Amino acid sequence: MFKNGIFDRKEIMKKYILSLAVLFFLASCQEHKSRKQEQSSENHIQTELSKDIKNNTIFLGLRFGMGGEEVHNYFKDLVSQEKLQLIPHEYISDKGKIYIYKFDFGEDALSLQNVLATFKTYYLSDKLYKLRISVESDNDSTLPPLKSKLKEVYVSKYGQKYVTRENIYNNSQGYVWMDGNTMIEINEGLNKNILIIYTDLVALKDNEEKPREKLMREL
Repeated sequence: MFKNGIFDRKEIMKKYILSLAVLFFLASCQEHKSRKQEQSSENHIQTELSKDIKNNTIFLGLRFGMGGEEVHNYFKDLVSQEKLQLIPHEYISDKGKIYIYKFDFGEDALSLQNVLATFKTYYLSDKLYKLRISVESDNDSTLPPLKSKLKEVYVSKYGQKYVTRENIYNNSQGYVWMDGNTMIEINEGLNKNILIIYTDLVALKDNEEKPREKLMREL
């Protein structure tokens, strides 16, 4: 790098240009990978939608197309059946309570014994078209095994025909299933949680109004 005690600027420039070329190549590869994943996911969705199969029943018997009041009454019924719990929650007032679902993965998953989920519902023209389930554990270190377990559960129900998709927020790997008009996603959230999202793609495609969302709680 030195010639006769003088710093070789040409050598530095060569290394600088080489470094830029490597960074550009890596960025191009990542962009190509993201486009390829997105295209694969889109092709998968279009293939399933072309079958014109409608499956409106989703988590806990909820159905796409239910009205807001109907959904709320249904959640109350699930509480009376002891399938859901109503408990105070830190994000709302002291008098408010939020609907909680407790996952039971069996005794073979000892590290996943206190996994709870909350719900957010989304409506178009007062019809349920999307359900977001936020799944959390009281132990932050259980996030990878929780994600793996949920994937295992959904593979057992919907099969191996899923596509992987990279989460643009944290570069984690997510999973997408198609069941007729229903898209099911499992992704890592931004708050050390796992998100399970059910979306009626036909309703989303046919409606241009702004979705209305609602955290499922009882005040």
